[in-house]
Amino acid sequence: MNAQHAAGYGLNGSHGDDLFSGSGAVDMAVNSVILNDYNRIAAASAAGAVPGDASNAAAIADLRTDLTMNGGTFDDAANDLVSQVGHDVQEAKTYQSHQTDMLAYLDNYRESVSGVNLDEEMVNLVKYQAAYNAAAKMITMGDDMLSTLMNMI
Repeated sequence: MNAQHAAGYGLNGSHGDDLFSGSGAVDMAVNSVILNDYNRIAAASAAGAVPGDASNAAAIADLRTDLTMNGGTFDDAANDLVSQVGHDVQEAKTYQSHQTDMLAYLDNYRESVSGVNLDEEMVNLVKYQAAYNAAAKMITMGDDMLSTLMNMI
């Protein structure tokens, strides 16, 4: 776009200005010279055609459909980029969902191995209480038998 824009002429006769400044997508911006003076927008393709000629502006607009990017157009490249971003987002969501499921599974597994289950502890308490009562009855019965035996002698 900068090369095509620099080949054109602005309303004030300017020629050779880049439309964008910066070295990449991170710092790309409209050239401050053009922002300060819109008459420097090179819409005409020849100095004598100013004003009224918009052939350079049309050529800049046509760049989006020209075969320029690895045998494709800028539109194709933009569509491919949007598709790739969409695919990456979907893949990230799937990965995040899987990781959430794995975290829940591992938390449940940890709780089943080391956690305290109140229902299980209540069952064990009742079981130990019944065993204690049975042992107490055995000791009482043994004591009664020993008392009876001692009284016989």
